[in-house]
Parts: sequence; C-alpha cells; structure tokens
Amino acid sequence: MSKQKANERINSKMISANDKPKRNKSAMVITVASICILALGITVLYLIFSENSPLNTRETIRQGNTVVTPENIERILAELAETEVTPTGSYEVSMNMSWDFANGAAISSNAYVENAITNNNTVYFVIKLRDDNREIYQSPFMVPGSFINDIRLDENLPAGTYEAILTYNLVDDNMQDVSHVSLAITITIQN
Repeated sequence: MSKQKANERINSKMISANDKPKRNKSAMVITVASICILALGITVLYLIFSENSPLNTRETIRQGNTVVTPENIERILAELAETEVTPTGSYEVSMNMSWDFANGAAISSNAYVENAITNNNTVYFVIKLRDDNREIYQSPFMVPGSFINDIRLDENLPAGTYEAILTYNLVDDNMQDVSHVSLAITITIQN
C-alpha cells in the first residue's frame, strides 16, 4: 500500500473516531433527560398517592390536631382500641363527654377523666368555654394509670349549659408540653 493511501485510511478513521463522541454525547443527553423525566414522574406519583403527602385528600388523623366530637368519638375510640400500647406522642382518651354540676361551686356528679395505663405521657388538661375561650379549669398533672373524678370548676358559672373545649397537654419527663389533643364537651350547671 502506498504511503498516501495509508495516510488517507488513517485520516478517515480519525474522522470517524471524532464523529463517535458527538453521537455518544447526544445519546448521553437524551438518556439523562429521560432519567430526569422519569424521576419527576415518580415524584409526582408519590406526592399524589403517599399517605403523608399534602396533596393526598384522604382523611387522616394527625396527632395533636384532631378535635374529637360526639359525631366522631366512636370511630376514634374504636381505632384506639385496636392498639395495645398508645404510640409515643399520642393519647388514649378515657372520659365522659357531658359533665353535670348541681351549681357553679359544686363538685361534678359525673365528670371522669383518666390517663390510661397504655399511654406513655403524663398529661394535664385545660377546659375553656367555646364561645369566649375563657379558661374555667386546669387539672393537676396525671401520670399514666391515674384518674380524676371529683372535679370542681375554677370559675363559679351561673346555671345553664355550656359548650367547652377540653385540651389534653402531653408532657415529657421535664414536664414540658410535647403535643396536645382537644375534645368538645358539654357542661351543665343545674342551679
């Protein structure tokens, strides 16, 4: 083979070799773009269907943010009954929802609040009137397994029926609030 033909063959192979990386670079860009689009699609699907996603519209109970009312108390109690030990940061409610008092200064004839033995946290609770957010009772600290049944309100209310919010405050070992749960209750003052 002549020297000239050998050089032409070498030059043609060098041109072909230089063309290949360009094709590989464009294939690489397409591959990376495809992976990014796939990752974006998976992220969107996760956000739509994940239980913890803000885009998920299914009803969930979130610790410390659930207000228990007479309409949903049975469902919530049934869910709590399925658990042998209440998860940390949660609270198993054991109380009655309507409290009766002979008069504003009397001890309730039926008020009962228990910090179930299955709970992990010591608690205290505060009762506020729903209409003006005025505090009418604050309990002492209650360790798991304790209860209160001789409840006298801190404010002498006149006769009537009052809608109130009872808020349990779960505390840690240093008696610092860690979470809370609120329930609607009815207080009736007879005289």
